[in-house]
Amino acid sequence: MQELVGIYRHSGSDSKEFQRHIIPLVFQDARISDWRYRAEIAKYWSGEFHQMEQHVGHLGLEDLRLYCSTRDWHNCVGDLLAYIANVLAPRGCDEIARNNYAILRKMLSRKLTDS
Repeated sequence: MQELVGIYRHSGSDSKEFQRHIIPLVFQDARISDWRYRAEIAKYWSGEFHQMEQHVGHLGLEDLRLYCSTRDWHNCVGDLLAYIANVLAPRGCDEIARNNYAILRKMLSRKLTDS
């Protein structure tokens, strides 16, 4: 999550820049196309952040890093998941694994030639 949020924030509003750095593989149980599910995820991370916030004075350095990451995640998770849901990408394990992961290999090859 930390890396994904970092890429998302670094890309700003440039969706092509974000897409250059990720290969979205969405499994059936992800349900990120449903705004209700995205809201549940955002609510979960908001709860995690607020629980940590109550203990921030007692957190060690590593937990403070986690606290900052959780703050970033809970602030943008809904937008991030909505964006990924709207990117044309293979959906479901069967689609991803079809023809010996051909679509994934093609996406990786494209990323390598673009960099």
